[in-house]
Amino acid sequence: MPQQTWEFIFLALVTCFGLVVISVESWLFASGIIPLSQVEPETFVRNSFTPAAQLAFWVAAICAGVWWVFTLKLRGKYLSSMHNGGYQKATIVWYLLGACTLVSYGFALWYCGKDSPEAIPYALVLLLVNVVINYWVATIVSTPWDMVAVVPMAYEVQSMLGRK
Repeated sequence: MPQQTWEFIFLALVTCFGLVVISVESWLFASGIIPLSQVEPETFVRNSFTPAAQLAFWVAAICAGVWWVFTLKLRGKYLSSMHNGGYQKATIVWYLLGACTLVSYGFALWYCGKDSPEAIPYALVLLLVNVVINYWVATIVSTPWDMVAVVPMAYEVQSMLGRK
């Protein structure tokens, strides 16, 4: 199977895992494991947390997908353009896409907090987990080997996975 196919499969698997994580996080609020006293937990999950988590998820997943497509276009040219600004261009693109995910994270956090300020510390951690999984981890596993220097820790993780 071509390397691009494996990268896409890894990207899709991490994205699916991100959806499972959102379900678990919603359950933590709805079941009362994460206590909420100012708002009914089910209402908070339905009206605040789930829409906020889905926003953060979709923005991060789309940005990771855009990164993967970007790497497809740079593939092969990357090593030859390393000295012509290829590394810098790829790094800038990765961080700009990451900034988009952080903006969505901030908006999602605000959206959760407007209905229940007591949920902010929990939502802060849970939404950050979503963004980390759906952007950073997704780009780690879907970045081609010749570009792993761009994504922080991609070299280490891909080495552990046996990809070279």
